[in-house]
Amino acid sequence: MELNKCKDNKIWDDFVLSSQQGSVFCKTDFLNSLDVDYELWFVEKKAVPKAAVIILKDSKGRPIDNHTHSHLI
Repeated sequence: MELNKCKDNKIWDDFVLSSQQGSVFCKTDFLNSLDVDYELWFVEKKAVPKAAVIILKDSKGRPIDNHTHSHLI
């Protein structure tokens, strides 16, 4: 298993769409509408995404440590 940053919004949105835990609030259109920076990460097995996480960041680039704003897909 590897942790890799997702740099392609289409790949991310396709993963969200195919996930039973995914929702509109995980899609990049929604994330881009927020006034916050974020990073998208995949847990991959043999280059195939198995899980994903959105990391929201504050104005200084630090992860926001607030579980109400975190989402694991």
